[in-house]
Amino acid sequence: ITVNALPTISGVLSVCKGSQTQLTESSSVGIGILNIGFNLNTPLNNGVWTSSNKTTATISNTGLVTGIQAGSTTITYTNSLGCSQSETVTVKPLPEIANIAISTCTGSLFNYNPPNGLNGDIVPTGTTYSWGNPTVTSLVTGGAAGTNSSTISGSLFSTSNLSQTAVYTVTPTAAGCIGNDFRLTATVNPIPTTPVIIASGFTTFCIGGSVDFTSSYASGNQWFKNGVAINSATGSKITVTDSGAYSVAVTSNGCISAPSVAKVVAVNLLPVISINSNPDSSALCAGFSATLTASGAAVYFWSGGVVNGVPFVPIQTTNYTVNGMDVNGCTGSKTATITVYPIPAKPIVSNNVYCQNDFSSPLQAISVNSNVISWYHQANGGISIARPTPNTSLAGKDTFYVTQKTIYGCESPRAPLVVTVNPLPLDSILTPVQNFICNGSTLVLNATNSYSYQWLNNGLPITGATDNNYLAKLGGVYSFVMTNLFGCLNKSSNIKTIQLIEKPIPNFTFDSRCQNTAIKFINTSNFSNSGTVLWKWYFGNGDIATIKEGQYTYQASGNYTVTLSATPSNCPQLADTSKKLITIEAPIKGINYGIVDAKPKVPFSLKARDIGNIYLWSPSTGLSSTTIPNPTTSLTSQQFYTIRITNAAGCVTNDSIQVRVFNEYTVFVPSGFSPDGDGINDKLNPLLAGIKELKSFRVYNRWGQLLYQSSDKNAGWNGTFNGKLQLSETYVWVVEAIDQDGKTILKTGKTTLIR
Repeated sequence: ITVNALPTISGVLSVCKGSQTQLTESSSVGIGILNIGFNLNTPLNNGVWTSSNKTTATISNTGLVTGIQAGSTTITYTNSLGCSQSETVTVKPLPEIANIAISTCTGSLFNYNPPNGLNGDIVPTGTTYSWGNPTVTSLVTGGAAGTNSSTISGSLFSTSNLSQTAVYTVTPTAAGCIGNDFRLTATVNPIPTTPVIIASGFTTFCIGGSVDFTSSYASGNQWFKNGVAINSATGSKITVTDSGAYSVAVTSNGCISAPSVAKVVAVNLLPVISINSNPDSSALCAGFSATLTASGAAVYFWSGGVVNGVPFVPIQTTNYTVNGMDVNGCTGSKTATITVYPIPAKPIVSNNVYCQNDFSSPLQAISVNSNVISWYHQANGGISIARPTPNTSLAGKDTFYVTQKTIYGCESPRAPLVVTVNPLPLDSILTPVQNFICNGSTLVLNATNSYSYQWLNNGLPITGATDNNYLAKLGGVYSFVMTNLFGCLNKSSNIKTIQLIEKPIPNFTFDSRCQNTAIKFINTSNFSNSGTVLWKWYFGNGDIATIKEGQYTYQASGNYTVTLSATPSNCPQLADTSKKLITIEAPIKGINYGIVDAKPKVPFSLKARDIGNIYLWSPSTGLSSTTIPNPTTSLTSQQFYTIRITNAAGCVTNDSIQVRVFNEYTVFVPSGFSPDGDGINDKLNPLLAGIKELKSFRVYNRWGQLLYQSSDKNAGWNGTFNGKLQLSETYVWVVEAIDQDGKTILKTGKTTLIR
C-alpha cells in the first residue's frame, strides 16, 4: 500500500488589486510500506495550479497570482499523483478617489469629507491620506496642509487671501494598498461689502399703505424681516405693507455680505368702527324712528344725512355708511342696513253666532303669509291673551280683537270679532190623563208654548207631528225638539213614557196527562205589552182557577177541554182565550216478571215491558245501565230489581223481577207433596234453574205406569190419574229440559205423595 502525502502551499495569501503574489509548493514524498519492512521515497513534480474565480484572480503554472478585482478566490494545486491542496487568496480593493474642487470665502473655515471613489466605488473603510504641500502656501492655515495626517475627514482650513486658488495632491492608502493620487482644488472668493437700503417714503403709515425699499446692489439680494429671510424676496426692490425691521444681504460667488442696517416700519391699525342701532336695524316697522350711533374713532362722517346718535325716521330700507378717523389719521368705515318692513293689514275675521250650550271651537282669524295671530280683549292697549274659545253656557254677546304680526314684529291694527250666544227655547210636555194607550185608541199630548215643534217617539221624528199638541197612537218614550226664532234647537225639559196596551196572546203547555197525578200547567202566553193581565183557567170539568199558572189533578181519566183566559186590567176589551184538548190516561198496573236464572258473573239480558219511554231500574247492582228497557246484568248472588216505567202521559208503572244465581243450570223436583186442597204444596211442579225450555215432565207409579206428562212448568201433577186419587206412596219422575246455554238436561228421581 502506498500513502502519498498532500502537497503544501506557501506564500502571501493576499494581494492588492492589480498586484501579484508568488505561491510555492513543497515537494511531495510518497511512503511505500512493503512486507519486507523498508520505505521507498519517490519525489513528485509536474503539478497543476487552478483558480476557482478567474474574474477575481488568475494564477500561472509557476504559482504567480495576479489580483484582478476585489474579492476572494480559491487556489488549488494538484500534483501528478492526483493529490491536491487549496488555499483562499484575498484581493484587496484600492482607494481610488476622483479629483475634488471646492470653493470658500475669505476668512471662512471649511471642513471637507471626501466623496465616493471613482466610478461610484465605495472608499474602503479605514483609508488614510497623505497630503502634499499646496501650490499657494500662504493661502491656508491650520488643518492638514503640508502634513501627512491619517485622514482628510474633519480637517479645518482657514482662508485669508482674496481671490487665491490652492491645489493639494493627496495619496490615499487602504489596508496597505496605495490608491491613485487625487487633487483637492480650493478656490477662495471675496466677501461682498455691506449693502445700503434706500426708502421711497415714510416708514410709518396706516394699514393699507406701503413703502418701497431699494438695495444698493442690483443682484444677489436676500431681504429679511426681523432677521428671518423673506421667501422669494431676492430682487433689488421690495414693497413693505407690514410692521417690522427690514434688512438686506448680498451673495456673490456663494459669499454672503454682512446684513444692512435695518429699516423699521410701523403700520398703524385702522380704527374698528362699531354701529349700535336702536331698535335693531333688522326689524324696524314703517313709521318708527331709529338711532344709529358709531364708536371706535374720534370723528365720524355719516351718509344719508344721519347725525351720529340722533333719532330719525327711515322711509324705506337703506344702507347707511359711517367713516371714522382716529388720532393717527387712520380711517375705518362701517355700513349698517336699516330694513323697513310694512305694517300688515288687519286679519280677516267673521263674527260667530252660537246657540246656548253649543259646542264651540277656538276662534278663527285668517292671516297673510302665515303671520302670527294675537288676540286681545281690548280695542287698544292691554296684553295679548290665548286664542279664545267662546263660552256658550250663557246667552249674550262678547267682543274680541285680533291682530296679525309679521316675522319682523310689525303688528297690524286690531280687528273686532263679535261672538253672539242666543238663548235656547224652553218647554215641557203636560202630564197626560193616563200613561197608556189601548191598542186602537189615542191619547192627546200637549206642549206649553208656541215654538216650532218636532215630536219624537223613542228619539225618532214622527212624520207630520209639528204642532204643540200630538194625538198619540203608539206607545213609547215621547219628547219633542223645538226651534225658536234664532234657529236654536232644544229638547223638551221632560219626557213622557206611554205604554201601548196590546192584546195578549194566551197559550199554555202541561207536563203530564195522568189520572190522580198533579199536572203542571205552564203559562206560555205573550203578554209583555199588555200591562197587568187577569188570568182564569177552565179545566173542562167545572173547576176554575184564577192564577197565572199552577198544578191541577184529574180524578178520572177521559178527554177534557182546558181554557186559559187573559184580560188586560186597563183594557178589558182586549181580552182573549186559548183552548186545548187534554186526554187523561189511567196508569198501567205494575206486575212481577217472575224469576229468571243466571250463572255467576256471566252477563244475562233482562227485559222490561214496552209500555213507556222512560225507564229506571233499581238498584243498579250488576246492571250495565239503569235507564234502558233491556239492560245486561252480571251477578254473583241473587238480586231483586224494581223497574219504574213512565209513559208519554206521565203515568208511572212499577214492575219487578227476581234474578237467581246458580253455579249450573238444572231442574229441582220436591221430594214430597200433599194434594189436600189447602193451597200449600198441592201440586208436584219441577223447579227450573236456568232452563230455557221444559221438554217434558213425567210421573210413573211403582209399576212403571205413566200417570202424568206435561211440558208446562206451571201445570204440575195434582196426585190423580184419570180422575182418581192416587195412594200415598213413592212415585218416580223424569224431566227433560234445555238450559239457557242450549244444553239438554235429563234427570230422574223419586217423590212421596202424602195424604
